[in-house]
Amino acid sequence: MSEEDAGRHEWEKQQGQISPGSIDWYRDRLNDPQFAEQWPAQHAALKQSVDRALAGSGQSLDRPSDPRSIPQQEHDRRFGVSFENNAPQLPSDLSNAVQREATFDPADPHEVAFALTNIGRNYRSDYEAATRLLAQVGMKADASKLSAQTLANLAIFADHLVRHQQNRPK
Repeated sequence: MSEEDAGRHEWEKQQGQISPGSIDWYRDRLNDPQFAEQWPAQHAALKQSVDRALAGSGQSLDRPSDPRSIPQQEHDRRFGVSFENNAPQLPSDLSNAVQREATFDPADPHEVAFALTNIGRNYRSDYEAATRLLAQVGMKADASKLSAQTLANLAIFADHLVRHQQNRPK
């Protein structure tokens, strides 16, 4: 499978996922004894529907365990950084942009370099920062195929993660 096919497959897989907020709501609703007691038919129907959807998406209502300490969790929250499997995650909009751009028409690196230069950024340093960040978060996208906007946003987020790590509690 080529990298392009792998990126498209990952993007398609994520389209069938239930959002974390919805999973939290379902978990709270299904674990609410008052709801189960007052509305048994609705509770049973919701449980059946959610179980089917979770089986189809490969997800679970169980909360994943968080190996971070409370001070680390608070520091991460303040910096707006989320972790999955001890690796930082891109914000969802940025992750979606990378997947979309890496999967479909690649940007022309010369045009991207020109656009970045026009706004006072350096293509090479942004490309290197984006490449490091993509590897750090476990995305197999090629930074040379990304638009100037996405490349600059990745470089800015990479700088943000460096500042985040400097004072992160152990």
